Amino acid sequence: MKEFLLYTKECARIFKEIAGKEPVRIVGHLDCDGITSSSIIIKALHREGIKVAYSSNRQLNEKAIKQIKEEPYKIVFFTDFGSNTIKLINEHLNEKTVFILDHHKYEETETKHYNINPNKFGLDDNEICGAGVAYFFAKALNLKNKDLSYIALVGIIG
Repeated sequence: MKEFLLYTKECARIFKEIAGKEPVRIVGHLDCDGITSSSIIIKALHREGIKVAYSSNRQLNEKAIKQIKEEPYKIVFFTDFGSNTIKLINEHLNEKTVFILDHHKYEETETKHYNINPNKFGLDDNEICGAGVAYFFAKALNLKNKDLSYIALVGIIG
């Protein structure tokens, strides 16, 4: 868990460095965990003064990724999915910076993007939900976001 939290903190630090105040794109899985994951990130980014464009999808496929490629956003978050589409993300979104906040099994593929996934650190995908991953990222971004833990609990229950 320690390595996962350190990596999450490093990704939050990198995000702060590159984000500025430009709007950020968030795409979340259309289920309870995905919606709560997105909610946590939206609230955390709003607290940083960053506007977001949000949508949710049942699945992240090539069509959805190609659509995002055409959008003007330089930074994209995928919440509660994306880890198993890294090859497609590499193929279509390498002009953007992508943060994947997910707990599902992931593709073992090299990428320049940030796949914040506890499976990479030996944790099982049933030990933490997507909202938990989003919560740890939000908390690393700003300690004020620790008050969002109740949203992560809804994601776990859902």
